[in-house]
Amino acid sequence: MRNYKISLSNSNWKNNLLEDYLKGSDFLKSFYNYEPKFDNLNQAISDRKKFPIDRNLLVDVLLEQNKDSLHSNGLAETIQSLKSENIFTITTGHQLGIAGGPLFFIYKIITTIKLVKQLNDQHPDHRFVPIFWMASEDHDFAEIASVQVFNNKLTWEYPNVAGACGELSTDSLNGLIEELKKINGESANAIELNKILSDCYQTGLTLAAATRKLVYAILGEYGVVVIDANDARLKKAFAEIMRDELINHTAHQKVNETSERLAEKYHPQVFPREVNLFYKDENLRERIVDNRDGVYSVTNTDLFFSKDVLLDMLDKNPERFSPNVVLRPLYQEKILPNIAYVGGAGELAYWLQFKSLFDYHQVCYPILINRNNALIISEKLLKKASSAGINETEIFQDEQALIKLVLERTVADDFSAKENIDAVSREFDAIAVKAISIDASTEKYILAERQKTINALENIEKKMLQAIKKKNESSLNVCRQITEEVFPNNHPQEREQSFISYYLKEGKEGIQYLLENFKPLSNEILIVVTE
Repeated sequence: MRNYKISLSNSNWKNNLLEDYLKGSDFLKSFYNYEPKFDNLNQAISDRKKFPIDRNLLVDVLLEQNKDSLHSNGLAETIQSLKSENIFTITTGHQLGIAGGPLFFIYKIITTIKLVKQLNDQHPDHRFVPIFWMASEDHDFAEIASVQVFNNKLTWEYPNVAGACGELSTDSLNGLIEELKKINGESANAIELNKILSDCYQTGLTLAAATRKLVYAILGEYGVVVIDANDARLKKAFAEIMRDELINHTAHQKVNETSERLAEKYHPQVFPREVNLFYKDENLRERIVDNRDGVYSVTNTDLFFSKDVLLDMLDKNPERFSPNVVLRPLYQEKILPNIAYVGGAGELAYWLQFKSLFDYHQVCYPILINRNNALIISEKLLKKASSAGINETEIFQDEQALIKLVLERTVADDFSAKENIDAVSREFDAIAVKAISIDASTEKYILAERQKTINALENIEKKMLQAIKKKNESSLNVCRQITEEVFPNNHPQEREQSFISYYLKEGKEGIQYLLENFKPLSNEILIVVTE
């Protein structure tokens, strides 16, 4: 393997808000506390100490949730260390997909692990722990029901799906996992990966339990700790903020105010509801609505509660309440001793909408870190690109832009009819002036003849372009191959493909390679070139 890097701003993966944030745009500075720079860590650590959390509670919950993995990779000791006031966390999170879902699931966690390693080296008087926050309460099954490996899209058929996805049984995934293992083949890396998949998706597990096992199997040796916030004890620690949400609807007010300011230059990512909580029960996660008559209802159900009953339920059964995307970041920072959150462009954009809400609830607002971006591409395809006249820094352009590049560089004359059409138009205009001065009725005839001539020239141009494309068909096929690799289904590769195809090629050494070459706080895409 080898690698090279290009700036995110020089690719079609760029995001204007993210680019401005990374450059330190003056407009955005009021929407966060710290610029994403290593120099700001000392201040963030100092500020974080002003916002104590219940560390004993956190450790007890983590020990219980991770009890099956405590004897591996020093996990028990890592979790116990969180009781110390000098231990802080760096967190990332994601939905629970099949085999992790898309590539950036792995990229997020590796970025977090690498950042922790750098911080531990730079700050020996403190210690940092990488945390993977499982978004186990998300209930959009359609978003996580498929996995893409090579050109195979496998879809999870789950009967009567309802409620939080993390609580779904993986029993109905058996057939899909077996099909996936057949696709993987019988190489040494495939045998290793298939064993991991069999262990993680064994009968009787929930999707949350399976995902926890997968993260530890692939990345556990690097010290990551998995947390599932779908826990009554953790939610009890967040109950006061949920109470305020039910009574005062503070998030709706604060986030909308911030979003209005942000919308002067950027499109907001999330739009808060009046109540940003779901009612959660077995096979159920639906929005809570304040009906403004002292009664709260639950959408798509016949459930309704008086305010007193609902607040009493919050005290006694906080697990029945589930934060949505607006409150989830606040929940995370309320229960973790967190310094930084690692996320993608969309995530960081909606975090920027929440600072005033954090300030109101007196919860520490972390440093926002852009996860590393990567592209996996073969040496063979890059050689084809080179032979077609496309260099390694140009592969992020769309197919039509690549085709234009190839034609410009391989064809001496582009057969554009524009100059000829302009010349013909000028000649006809001159003729029209003379003819009309003699007989005004000739104008329509002359204009019609001009258009016929222009149409003929345009048809000639189309035929010549078709001939050029046919002559350069092999090079244009390369353009299509590059686009299919970089933008499968018109999405960035890291959002579409599973990590499985990379693991089959490179195994655990490939994970280590990403860890060695990722560079947190950079504005670059790492292009990993495989044999």
